[in-house]
Amino acid sequence: MRLSLVSLAALSAALFAVPAFAQEHGHDHGDHGHQHHDHGHAHDDHGHDHGDHGHDHGDHAHTDDADQQPGGLRLTAEAAGELAAGQDATLTLQLSGPDGAPVAGSDFAPTHGRLVHVLIVDEGLEDFHHLHIEPDAEGRATLSFTPAHPRIYRVWVDGQLSEPLDSPAATEGHSHGGGHDHAHDPQADDHHAGHGEDAHAHDAGAVRATDWVRVGDEAAPYIIPADILTAQAGGLSFTLAPQASIRAGMANVMTLSVADAEGAPVTALQPHLGAFAHIVGFNAGASQMAHAHPSGAEPVTDEAFAGPDLTFEIGFDEPGVHRLFVEVRHQGEVILSSFTVVVRE
Repeated sequence: MRLSLVSLAALSAALFAVPAFAQEHGHDHGDHGHQHHDHGHAHDDHGHDHGDHGHDHGDHAHTDDADQQPGGLRLTAEAAGELAAGQDATLTLQLSGPDGAPVAGSDFAPTHGRLVHVLIVDEGLEDFHHLHIEPDAEGRATLSFTPAHPRIYRVWVDGQLSEPLDSPAATEGHSHGGGHDHAHDPQADDHHAGHGEDAHAHDAGAVRATDWVRVGDEAAPYIIPADILTAQAGGLSFTLAPQASIRAGMANVMTLSVADAEGAPVTALQPHLGAFAHIVGFNAGASQMAHAHPSGAEPVTDEAFAGPDLTFEIGFDEPGVHRLFVEVRHQGEVILSSFTVVVRE
């Protein structure tokens, strides 16, 4: 018996109708008050129940093990009031080290023109935001973004410390005042996140951490595990070409090609934050992140140009479906495109 593509799609949807990442979140931001003796991240059942999806944010099994995140950085993201899709959301981010001491902006070395990169995405991997912060002396910073969906959003910070957190020089420089008693680790469930990505992620001072905030109770949509390697955005066409099968635990080489609306190669890609492209990848649910930039020399002036092909290496910790968000700048406009890749063992 022959099945049409529509029938196959319906059968696939029926078989995989239970998304692994549609979660019962239970993320209590009700009364934080920035009391870091007790953050109020009571990851119990907050009524964020998506039926029988089986993935529960209500019990992260947090530990206080500094080795759970690369570099030992910890992040707490707290919302100012109740968040809603389509409305400006204000978040306060608190960065701290494995001993609970604040990690300030002065502890970071700039990477691609910024101290700390903030990557925010909904767990359905449809709404991506790339922002930047400069934490104050207490490791705090405030930012705003407009979420598009009433879902759980993952907040990631990515940066490079002047001194690794686990080094004596870095530890001695942190104040232990203010009662920063981190009784839990918001990153414990993501201890594999962020390995094997861009070149600076291998440096001793590279740090990355994540937390999440609730915008609404909508379940994240199921992401079909199929490669989608072309995209159109900002009047340009993008093609992603992996050099080999994409596999977990290794550096995967890919080439991004850019063409205009007529199919002519684009050779005038402009620098954006010190690189010709920024590539950020997430697994389903966004509990893991990869961050990469094109190989070769980075631009040293704003008058530099690149294209149509950009090659980069990116690593993924575990197999499964991932979405890659790619930012380029063309004719003064930052253009965001996205791709879906299936990572194999």
